[in-house]
Amino acid sequence: MGLHFRIFDIEIVNKMKKKRYLYRTCLLLMTALAACSESYFDRYPDDQFTEGVFYNSEQDFIEAVNSIYSAQRGHYRRFYAIADVSSDDAYNYKGNNNLNATTINESTIFSDNVYIKDFWEAGYRVIARANIVLDRIERVNMDTGRKNQFVGEARFLRAMTYFNLVRIFGDVPLVTSELRTASEAFNFGRENTTSVYTSIIQDLQEAIHFLPDDYPTDIDQGRATKVAAKTMLGKVYLTQKNYSAALSILEEVIQSPKAYLLDNYEDIFNPDNPNNAEIIFAVQYMRNIPGQGSGWGNDAAPNIPIGRVVVRGGGGGSFHITRDLYRAFENGDRRLTMVDSAHATTGGRRFYWTKKYIDPEMLTANSAANDWIVLRYADVLLMAAEALNELGRGIEAETYLNDVRNRAGLEDITNLSQVDMRAVIAQERRVELNCEGHRWFELLRSGNLKEIMNKHFTDYRDDDHEVGQNSVIEDHELVFPLPKDQVDLNPSKLPQNKGY
Repeated sequence: MGLHFRIFDIEIVNKMKKKRYLYRTCLLLMTALAACSESYFDRYPDDQFTEGVFYNSEQDFIEAVNSIYSAQRGHYRRFYAIADVSSDDAYNYKGNNNLNATTINESTIFSDNVYIKDFWEAGYRVIARANIVLDRIERVNMDTGRKNQFVGEARFLRAMTYFNLVRIFGDVPLVTSELRTASEAFNFGRENTTSVYTSIIQDLQEAIHFLPDDYPTDIDQGRATKVAAKTMLGKVYLTQKNYSAALSILEEVIQSPKAYLLDNYEDIFNPDNPNNAEIIFAVQYMRNIPGQGSGWGNDAAPNIPIGRVVVRGGGGGSFHITRDLYRAFENGDRRLTMVDSAHATTGGRRFYWTKKYIDPEMLTANSAANDWIVLRYADVLLMAAEALNELGRGIEAETYLNDVRNRAGLEDITNLSQVDMRAVIAQERRVELNCEGHRWFELLRSGNLKEIMNKHFTDYRDDDHEVGQNSVIEDHELVFPLPKDQVDLNPSKLPQNKGY
């Protein structure tokens, strides 16, 4: 996002504090921020600022939509643990005594895992705020173009969040309207994945219709665009194995001039080069402002002495690269410049970690400017290649695959069978998108998750930090457990996933 949009979060918070802006927790099962009933606020004097008089102007909805973006930060704070540490790409070093990360790493997760709890709650906070905007905006008189933009942004952000939730938990509560009382929340049980995906697709199709191609001013850079919605829809279709639909929408993105590959892989992740031409959508952060910075660089750095300082504030050791991933890079792969490594000063262990979230200019821990990239153009090319190959058009898939490989300094891949091309594309996705929250979902989509992960657990059994001595993935562990407190609140509507 541009500088002003990043800072705007703080301005919203301060403004709402001054105006006594009240968010009430109505959705107990999701611990989401939603609106209380207007009758409750009618008891307050009319000259004081309340929700009952807030959603009445364009400026009010600018702030309301910004609050949806803000809630994404909590949703993505530990996304790497769920999507990368759970896989064969990353691990938690047990010396940090981080049980939440370790149990995800070793597939021994329990329903009281704090990372899972926070991820669920923050996700439904995004959804609740999006629902408020969508339910209240139609009755407000404002510029049609701006209204359409806000609707598109809210639908995109809601769809993206549900896409995360349904892939991780399976059946989830599908709430698409504002809840005004706590009791309403208890009416929502788990909705089957088919219904959730139908809602996601509808939201993204609407977002494509309403969102602009781009934003003319720097203050709005980083907001959702039409290309972002198309890319996300392509990813959803690919997940559903609807390859024709995925290819059609992804090729619209490829043909658009709005996104393209940067020449230098490292430049994508430069914290001073946010929202560059390759980044289609990212969760936004800003350095050295309380509550606005990111902390993945601290998580990735070792938490024991290695003879040098990697990041201000020290390392957490919860986001290390596995030896398996490091060995997956081909000789001469330029992308290895974004992998750092060092031996511990005692014990001899060698650590590998990503440099994608290191910000040399941050002053304190967890205050980096590095954004969390959700969608980027290389992903689009590789998804399109996958769809083409699955449609039996492997020769055409080579072009998109080799565009990505050539940027990394690697030779073209040609004349492969469909099976071999499938493996090469999966390999290319692994190294290109490493540590960006893709690997678990890639394995899940391939249908090979159990096979690959259990082989990883076996091959690296010698390293109790990297995989654990008794690690194994069983059928029920293809989805994560629902947070225990949510099940306890409403057990008849929110039964736990089997096996947990």
